[in-house]
Amino acid sequence: MSSLKLPFPIVPAASGEPSHYSKYGVGGLHCVGSVENLADIPANLKEPGMIVFVMGDQSMWFWTGSAWNNLEIAKASTISGDLEDIMNLLKWGEFE
Repeated sequence: MSSLKLPFPIVPAASGEPSHYSKYGVGGLHCVGSVENLADIPANLKEPGMIVFVMGDQSMWFWTGSAWNNLEIAKASTISGDLEDIMNLLKWGEFE
């Protein structure tokens, strides 16, 4: 594979424009629409340790080099529900 050496960083042509699209990068962080779209990421763009955010269900996946593993992150809706439960318990003196 040949490469192009750049003496300067890549910057967008205009302010507010992207410098790159994740779907063209190797490894790193990518975004896809659904879990099924994980299979659409070409092998030459996969790198062990890469993370993919799935917009449809807000899940995150980790590429091991041979398989996708769900990172099982807490979603904002779950966290806010847990905090509400804790605040209700504190309000009623359950932790005194």
